[in-house]
Amino acid sequence: MTDVCDITSIRPDTTGKTGGVRLVEIIDRTEDLFLSWLYLFETAFPPVERVLVADNIRVLRNHSEGIEEKNHILAAVNADGDFVGLVRYAYEADCDVLLLHYLATDPSVRNNGLGSACYRQVYEIAQQLGVQAIFFEVEAPETLPDEVDRSLAFRRIGFYRRQGAFLFTGVDYLMDIGSHQPLTPMHIMVHPLEPITPFQVYQLARNIMTGPIKIISDLGLE
Repeated sequence: MTDVCDITSIRPDTTGKTGGVRLVEIIDRTEDLFLSWLYLFETAFPPVERVLVADNIRVLRNHSEGIEEKNHILAAVNADGDFVGLVRYAYEADCDVLLLHYLATDPSVRNNGLGSACYRQVYEIAQQLGVQAIFFEVEAPETLPDEVDRSLAFRRIGFYRRQGAFLFTGVDYLMDIGSHQPLTPMHIMVHPLEPITPFQVYQLARNIMTGPIKIISDLGLE
């Protein structure tokens, strides 16, 4: 637990760096990359974590029509231009936060540093925007009935911790992605770019996270 995050040691992990991977923003739903993005989106995340496909199409429509849109859909491509992963984030300008909704790599290229490479580029986007922190949701291992799923959830938390993120503790949080899915218990993780206290994290989370959040014990960043 920490009262104020020490940002001197929370740069993203540089081990297993994969060269030639870059994030490309998709701004039109007719782009070939969007079909690859959508296929991975629908297969990498369980239904309770997925917004409607229509919502992703709405985001792209707004961008293509020049309508102001805080959400951004990006494809990770390798040096040959092949699709290898996806990212979706929202720039919450009012709260000075980048909310990372989704990050996934194609199963055929996992375990070779691509996830870290994608996350580093998300971190660089956050730096360019000048936000104070990156927020995102992760599955809560203790709520999963299957042992394999629990193990994967713990590994996922460990991955993000290696990138420099902290698990926000002391709260009960239910993700709300829309009326098509039930409220789902999740954990919140935070990657500060500036010093931040757990209570400041709580105040920001109340404004930007999708579902209800309440304090259940001492707040912490672990």
